[in-house]
Amino acid sequence: MRKSLMEHYLKRVPHLVDEDHLDDPHVKANLLLQAHFSRMDMPISDYVTDLKSVLDQSLRIIQAMIDISANSGWLSSTMNCMHLLQMVMQGLWYGKDSSLWMLPSMSDNILSHLNQLDIFSIKQLLEFSNSKLYMLLEKASALEVYEELLNFPRVKVKVNLSKDDAKDSASTFLNIRLAKTKKTSSSRAFVPRYPKMKDEAWWLVLGNVSTSELYALKRISFSDRLVTKMELPSMHINLQETKLFFISDCYLGLEQEIAIG
Repeated sequence: MRKSLMEHYLKRVPHLVDEDHLDDPHVKANLLLQAHFSRMDMPISDYVTDLKSVLDQSLRIIQAMIDISANSGWLSSTMNCMHLLQMVMQGLWYGKDSSLWMLPSMSDNILSHLNQLDIFSIKQLLEFSNSKLYMLLEKASALEVYEELLNFPRVKVKVNLSKDDAKDSASTFLNIRLAKTKKTSSSRAFVPRYPKMKDEAWWLVLGNVSTSELYALKRISFSDRLVTKMELPSMHINLQETKLFFISDCYLGLEQEIAIG
């Protein structure tokens, strides 16, 4: 029975698995995750329970993958793992699904209406004032979407470089100021597809996109404002190619890339 249900997913998920090992727990976890990202219904209650267990355990595994990639200085791998964690939280495919589908009330009709207005992401919607956003969505009969959008933060990032001349090495620091320009009711993450409550958290990633080198990583959380800093590597780096990435651990499409040079 279980194997036939796995075969049901086998024909529908985008990435192939080994059909000869459908009883293997690794294959089952793979199929359940793909079904979660594709927002497929679970055919039996046992699969709902299994999926909750897989999602819960994957959180720790992916965080460990991020730590290993960051410690190795691998920028692309680290960011790919971060995007994978966002996929787990939202039940969507990164790079394939619109971030607008993070909104439970989103529909094909509303999505089509927004696309006709050249709006393709939640990040674009959050750039509107609340009043303009209300008017925009009222015309699309999508006021439930408006209410759901109030759960998403708008964060402004400011940076500047400074020297620490007190040290013999005269280290260079990137000073970072973060401020939520639209306060949410709490710092609780809006993750209706994830089975547990979770607080918002973010990564600050310093790296070079051209060489895919990661220089520094810091995990943060804050409710309103935060001032922090990151030390640049002592070796000579190209500041023009060095970027700061501000990445959510639960929301797709809200990351920011800030030039520091």
